[in-house]
Amino acid sequence: IILSGDMQNGLYVLDASVALGIQENTITENSISVYPNPANNFVSVSLKLKNAETLKFAIYDIRGRKIIEREENIGAGITVKALPVVQLSEGIYILKIEGNDIHYSQKIIKQ
Repeated sequence: IILSGDMQNGLYVLDASVALGIQENTITENSISVYPNPANNFVSVSLKLKNAETLKFAIYDIRGRKIIEREENIGAGITVKALPVVQLSEGIYILKIEGNDIHYSQKIIKQ
């Protein structure tokens, strides 16, 4: 463990074992985060996957109509994908991400 800090940025606790190869850096569970929300031109989707997957990204309007759909092969590890929403009108939408081990949905707001 390495402690580092300064008066402007605060204190940081760093685990050097991964950098030194002492411990394997593995992902134990899938996670997804979506930002910014509300969005203007793009919605970024940060994916942390245990295994590579083919994922379907879909955006639905408030009435349940599919507005955008795309399919992508995502490798294991951390990936960030940008979904363009610039052509959408202002309002509330639902983002759905589906795969073998992923079933995710989130409300997004387009400004």
